[in-house]
Amino acid sequence: MRPRVSLAVLALAVGALALNAHAWVLSINSKEDAKGDFKTEEFHSAKPENGCFNLAQQMIDRGVFSFQYCTTPIWRCSLTFHSEKNCDGYLLGETSAGKSWDKFGVSEAGSKMKSFQIVGCITIPIPGKIKLPYFDVYDLGNC
Repeated sequence: MRPRVSLAVLALAVGALALNAHAWVLSINSKEDAKGDFKTEEFHSAKPENGCFNLAQQMIDRGVFSFQYCTTPIWRCSLTFHSEKNCDGYLLGETSAGKSWDKFGVSEAGSKMKSFQIVGCITIPIPGKIKLPYFDVYDLGNC
């Protein structure tokens, strides 16, 4: 005889996973200062949401040195980097849908990044009232 799992227990388990899930994570490191110190700024979203994000002024003032971007391929999120705040200015770089990107030592143009945009994220509905849960627990440790 097979054990039965109630829908409520399954929903709680999925909910617990969703609290720790990330559709995408971006960690940006600044250039070092005279003391050899650098700053890190991290952005993430548990849901596959699109949007424009500005870097902190301290990060902009120091300049970007490196970044690590991870995404869960199922959500098809892409990333674009921009030379001005509010995702304006020149396009400095971009990823394909669902692809992660790790860059240690960006170009001189890339070091002037001021904003980035997450685009193309999708949610996958399942027929009925159920939506696909966020099963993928994904963070920088998974890169």
